[in-house]
Amino acid sequence: MTFHRFTLMVLAGMTVLVLVGCGGESAPTEIPTLGEAETEAPVSVTGEVVPAQWAELSFPQGGLVAALAVAEGDVVAEGDVLIELDPTLFDAAVQEAEAALAVAEANQTRTQAGPSESAVAQATAQLDAAQADLAASVAQRDDIRNGASAAEIAAAQADLAEVQMAQSAVQDQYDYVVREERTNWIEPAQENLNVANYNLSAAESYLAQLQQGDPDQLQISEAQVWAAAAQRDAAQAALNLLLAGPLPEDLAIAEAQVAQAQAALDAANAGRAQATLRAPFAGAVTAIRIRSAEWVGPGQVVVVMADLTGLQVQTTDLNEIDVARVSVGDTATVTFDALPEESVAGVVARIAPRSAEGAGVNYTVTITLDEIPPQLRWGMTAFVDIDVEG
Repeated sequence: MTFHRFTLMVLAGMTVLVLVGCGGESAPTEIPTLGEAETEAPVSVTGEVVPAQWAELSFPQGGLVAALAVAEGDVVAEGDVLIELDPTLFDAAVQEAEAALAVAEANQTRTQAGPSESAVAQATAQLDAAQADLAASVAQRDDIRNGASAAEIAAAQADLAEVQMAQSAVQDQYDYVVREERTNWIEPAQENLNVANYNLSAAESYLAQLQQGDPDQLQISEAQVWAAAAQRDAAQAALNLLLAGPLPEDLAIAEAQVAQAQAALDAANAGRAQATLRAPFAGAVTAIRIRSAEWVGPGQVVVVMADLTGLQVQTTDLNEIDVARVSVGDTATVTFDALPEESVAGVVARIAPRSAEGAGVNYTVTITLDEIPPQLRWGMTAFVDIDVEG
C-alpha cells in the first residue's frame, strides 16, 4: 500500500468519526469510496532529447583524407558523399588484383588447350632420336662381342659424337621446360637429362676402353644398351603424357587459381568503394571530427549523423521502483527546461530490459512525442510525468 493510499484511508476514517460525534441530527455527509480515492500518482522523471535515428560513422580501413564534402549542420540525403580518402593506394591494389586475375585466366586457358603442336613435334623427335640411339647401342654391343677393331673404334667415336648431340638436345629440352614453367613436363625432362648424361659418360668410357683394349668393353656396351633403352622409354612416356592432354587435377588447380584471383579483385574493389564515406540515411551532419589531409585510422569516428525530424525523449533517472509501475503505451506529459512555454503529450514506446550503466539502478524509457516544437534540439533536458494505472 502506498503512502498516498494510506493517507486517503486515514482521512476517510476521520470523516466517519466526526459524523458519529455530531449526532443523528446533522445532515449526512457523502463519504468517497476507497475506489474513488485510489488514484495513482504519475511517475515524474528527468530525460534527454535524442534523435530516433543517429550514427557515428567511420572508415573500415585507414587512409589520408582527400576531401570533406560536407560541413556541420548540412542536411544530406541517403547515399550522399560525406568524406573521401586518397584513392592512390586503393587504385593500385585494384590494378594489381586485375593483373593477377589476367595471369590466372591465361594460365587456365593454356591448361585447357593442352600441349601445342610444336611441343608434340619436339617430343616425337626426341623419341625418334632415343630409338636411334638404342639401335646404335645394340649394334655396337654386337660388334664388341666380335672383338675391337679400327672400325669399331671409329664407330665408337661416331657414337660418342651422336650421344653428345643427343645430350645437348635433351639439355636444351630440359632448359626449355624449366624456363617455360611446364610443371607437368619437368619430371620427364629431368629423367631424360639424367639418362642422357649417363649415356654420354658411358659412351666416353666405352671409347676409352676400346682404345685401351679393356677386356670389360662388352659389359660397358651392355650398359649403353640399357641406358639407351631407358632413354627411349622416357621419351615415349613424355610423348604419351602430352598426347593425353591436361590432367583433371591440373584443370582444377587452374580453375581454383582463377577463383582466388577473382576474389582478391572483388576485395580490392570493395576496399576502393570503402574509401568513400556515404550517408547511411537522410539526416543532418551534427559533428565532423576530422580535417582534410589528416590520417584516419580504421574504426575512428569521423562523422556523427542524426535524423533530427524524429526527436524523442529518453529518461535518465527512472529508478527500479518506478519502472515497475510503467508500461508500454502509458501516456506522458513532457516539458523542457529550455522551452518553459511548451508542454507536449507523448507515449511510452520502449522500456529497456536492463538497467543503464552508471551510478544507481536506473532504466531507460523511450517516449515518442505527439509533436516536436521547432526550437527543440538534441541534448535538451526534458521533464516527464508518466500517467500510470492504479
